[in-house]
Amino acid sequence: MRINKGASPGFLSRNVSSFMGSSPPSVFVGRADYPNVRAGILAPPTESEMAWQLDSPKFWFDEQKPVGDIVDMRQALLNSRFEVNVKRPNKVLDVFKELAMTDKVVDVEFRIEGLPVGGVNFDQFSTPMGPSVDLVSAKLAENAPVPGKIESRITDELKAADAMTDLYGRGIDVYHLSRLLSAGLLGLEKKLVPTRWSITAVDDIVSKALLDGVRQNPSINEFEVYNCKYLDNDFHVILLPGCWSFEQLEAYISGTVGYCAKWAEPAIMRDWEGYYGRKTYASKVSGAYYAARLEVAAQLKTRGRQASCLVVRTIGPAYSVPLGVWQIRENVRGALAGAVQKFQTLDAALNHVQESGCRVPKESLLKESRILRDARQQKSLLEF
Repeated sequence: MRINKGASPGFLSRNVSSFMGSSPPSVFVGRADYPNVRAGILAPPTESEMAWQLDSPKFWFDEQKPVGDIVDMRQALLNSRFEVNVKRPNKVLDVFKELAMTDKVVDVEFRIEGLPVGGVNFDQFSTPMGPSVDLVSAKLAENAPVPGKIESRITDELKAADAMTDLYGRGIDVYHLSRLLSAGLLGLEKKLVPTRWSITAVDDIVSKALLDGVRQNPSINEFEVYNCKYLDNDFHVILLPGCWSFEQLEAYISGTVGYCAKWAEPAIMRDWEGYYGRKTYASKVSGAYYAARLEVAAQLKTRGRQASCLVVRTIGPAYSVPLGVWQIRENVRGALAGAVQKFQTLDAALNHVQESGCRVPKESLLKESRILRDARQQKSLLEF
């Protein structure tokens, strides 16, 4: 059965008491009024084996889905929500957790009350959310298979960070890890975690574990430049020889969502860390910082190298609504999986960044980036 782009207007306008829907699988935990939150099971009000496409950032990136298509797909997911305390179980929560564990599309029988409300809600961290409806009960209409490596770890007495890094090393991707953490399935003291928090927590914890190994590796010996563009987000990833450090610059072009008229163009936000990492939250770039850092750390760990890294993200006006940090993660991963340009000097690398379409002038990069300033200063000292 083909997935409709949006939830049926007829469904949204009539007071039905139940429906059958195929969850991608997808679950969501809100953060308002924590620790008493609203959790939801996401599914279109129809059955379809293709429902996985409605919650698959990797698929969206691989297919280069435009903003409008992604919003339509997310609008097709009805958020059947219920109130729950993050530490107290209830019957609906059992189904919620089973969906968080599986990696297959699962048909669910929903009993609801009232009419669905709201349109599409946007957040800079999470994927857009469609209409919501009050959930009375939910029942799986079929088995929800759980990968053995997940089942073994959620029953072990492991700290959440240890379970996450182990599962990541076993091939469980960060999207699934975020679901597991959000559903309260990881850790010694298990409890629900708001989805927004779980996304950044997974990116942060896994990348820190990877970096413990990266810091032991020899450095790259050339300047490397990678590039990727999707959803009017341009990414230039610059790797410099030397010890690990990381910086992300985000430049907003006039007309972009969130751009303030009083800012200079481009408006640049930045966060940075040195060899030993950072102890405070990256408040300027926020969740995007951790999503990008994870992909850089993963690539360096695979290569057996370390480097200093600058990620330059330019956000253009065609990025008309925030879609979540997944697109930062996929763009950086796509860049690092693509062609690399290597240079003997930093100036040559930065010239290439300009020639490849970066919308931030070279002078602005040199002014704003601590990593670039440090690299130039180190060169001057060596010359002296």
